[in-house]
Amino acid sequence: YHQLAAWIGGVARTHAVEVFTPNYDLLVEQAFESHKIPYFDGFIGARQAFFDLASVESDVLPPRWTRLWKLHGSVNWWRTSADEVVRKSEKGAGDRQMIYPSHLKYDQSRRLPYLAMLDRLRDFLGRGQAV
Repeated sequence: YHQLAAWIGGVARTHAVEVFTPNYDLLVEQAFESHKIPYFDGFIGARQAFFDLASVESDVLPPRWTRLWKLHGSVNWWRTSADEVVRKSEKGAGDRQMIYPSHLKYDQSRRLPYLAMLDRLRDFLGRGQAV
């Protein structure tokens, strides 16, 4: 992960790098932060970041920002008891961790944020020149 982060940070780009990963751990994020690589993963905020579909669907971030799309969710994504999707470090009362696939994989994969991540992947692959 550190080699990937070093490669991403070592080249000036006119287009953003998009990283799609099935990993639900935080190793990519830790490597990016260690190498001071700015990234966007669909969430906005710090303490209890919320998923922002409008930002995922637009490309208004600077090209130096890496787009990180976690197709299977993450250990720090939670669906709250109010049915909001948030990123935070600790579970709250009534929160459900969002790691896909689970026993509810079909139903969950048709909901946000997974649907938005899969749409990004489909669009990215359709543009060609994907590695």
